[in-house]
Amino acid sequence: MDKHQLLKLFISVLTDKKKNKKPAKPSSKIWPWLGLPAPEIQYQSISVTMGYLVEDLHNKLIDTLNVSLLSKLHKKGKAFGVYAFNPQEEKVVFNQLDHLFLINDIVYLRESKLNLDLDNGKSRDTVSRDGPIVKEIKKLLNINFIDAAILHPFSGHSFQHSQLGLVEGISDFYSLLDLNLTIDDFIWIGSHPEVKNLVNQIWKIETNS
Repeated sequence: MDKHQLLKLFISVLTDKKKNKKPAKPSSKIWPWLGLPAPEIQYQSISVTMGYLVEDLHNKLIDTLNVSLLSKLHKKGKAFGVYAFNPQEEKVVFNQLDHLFLINDIVYLRESKLNLDLDNGKSRDTVSRDGPIVKEIKKLLNINFIDAAILHPFSGHSFQHSQLGLVEGISDFYSLLDLNLTIDDFIWIGSHPEVKNLVNQIWKIETNS
């Protein structure tokens, strides 16, 4: 796997994207990554949903290595996850999981997060090794340990976050998968003319409609 193959995967993800006009949260690192100016009005389909597309990219990447475990979880619609008790809602709810894979007999759970300033509570609960979500995964897979962390594609290497605990950088994530890729390759994809052209086309369609 090289950056050109990674680019091809992302082009396929972008091409399959469906339009969604819900308003987005204004804070986003997507636009600098793409080398495009942030529009005065951001749309979920471009900023928030781009985050989902980055998740799709990395799940496609994991699939090419035949190490994904998502299909062993419960499925709701197109999402994979587990049913776990939510103390805020005081009931069992479905929790979609981003990345779950097996490397050298160790199960890894990664919650992809582009913006470390938003919705930290949910992300922290997802990767808490003593939390209900991780416990349900262990029960479902009949295992005793899960390596769980936040994945931040816009950081190169891992670091400790005051609210989220361990945050894994994208270079370390690629290294874990034994891929010769780094954050420079990820940044290169975002600045690639074909990617920028596709995103710009979507943006024009949605802002002019």
